Amino acid sequence: MLGSIPDEGVLRLDDLREHPAFIGLPPGHPPMGSFLGAAVRVRGERYGTLYLSEKDGGFDDHDESVVLSLAAAAAVAVQNAQLYALERRRQQWLSAAQTITTMLLEGADQEDVLDRIARSAQEIDGADIAALALPGPDGELLLEIVAGIDGQDLLGLDVSTDPSCTPRSPPARAAPPPRSPPPGTSWVCARR
Repeated sequence: MLGSIPDEGVLRLDDLREHPAFIGLPPGHPPMGSFLGAAVRVRGERYGTLYLSEKDGGFDDHDESVVLSLAAAAAVAVQNAQLYALERRRQQWLSAAQTITTMLLEGADQEDVLDRIARSAQEIDGADIAALALPGPDGELLLEIVAGIDGQDLLGLDVSTDPSCTPRSPPARAAPPPRSPPPGTSWVCARR
């Protein structure tokens, strides 16, 4: 039924149960007769739906105006929350970069710096585990730094032949890529 609410404007019904798309309400759902719904749109895309039901005497033009205003206000609130989350994440990455840069300038141990990088990525992204893969002595790609719960079990894992890992090469070069990953290649592993 909610899919019948248009992307623009409202759906106003005297009795929801008489609409052709109505197929019933779930068990325990409060009764719904009169109905007024509007789409909540964020950046031109439908984000959700706002609807009201069961107004004595049904809904009128003034109610439509109010619901459209509420849907617009909800869209602004959603967009502001998204922008706040993006800015907060950006600030977290800037802070992490500052910490890592300070460690490098102070001559911190390389492993401590790499561990801080993995821990920052794990914390900022809210990941269970973050790992850094480094080239091994025979050209394999080994997980050398792992941050997160039970991540230590992954130390030393060779991901160079793992089918769930794919290389993201540095910018294209004129020559074909070598058999082993070129310097600057990062790997994305999809494991759940």
